[in-house]
Amino acid sequence: MDKQRRIERVREALANGRVSAVEFHKDGSGASFEYLDPVGDHGCPCRMSASFNITDAITIVSGFRFKQHELKTCM
Repeated sequence: MDKQRRIERVREALANGRVSAVEFHKDGSGASFEYLDPVGDHGCPCRMSASFNITDAITIVSGFRFKQHELKTCM
């Protein structure tokens, strides 16, 4: 899967409240996102994990407000 499509999938998950974790790397090099993907890579819902460099991570979270008290649990 190309990088742009991976970014779009994570942004869709953020918009729909399906991201369960965002971890920014301590060294500032990037971030990892855990999310529920409704079709995965095989057509069935599954939990996905994706890592991005810091530039792409900023692109992903741009425009979103993280409100932990309103997060839905995806489990």
